[in-house]
Amino acid sequence: MKFVLYLLLFMSFAHAQKAKVLLIDENINGKELEKNFDVEKNTHQSSIPNKADRDLLLKNVKGTAKWDELQKDIFYMDLKSKSVKELKKKYSEFSEKELQLLKDKR
Repeated sequence: MKFVLYLLLFMSFAHAQKAKVLLIDENINGKELEKNFDVEKNTHQSSIPNKADRDLLLKNVKGTAKWDELQKDIFYMDLKSKSVKELKKKYSEFSEKELQLLKDKR
């Protein structure tokens, strides 16, 4: 089995000219990378929330000021994708009414 994996790996390197690199941030200049890699730019919309919108929503929400950026992003995205019941299980420090209001504003 190991032999087959090594053979496949060798064959993939033998046929590949350059490794592909996907740039997910439009602010990264990929010119330097193009010397050694096949550089592609991300054409998909980011699923990361807009920081200004997120911070505006969470500005007056007690308890979120101590959260790091990742916790805030996850909470903001959870408001969009989860039901109030699911949110209440995960964020028990908030009332269902608070969660519904935040979900509606989101």
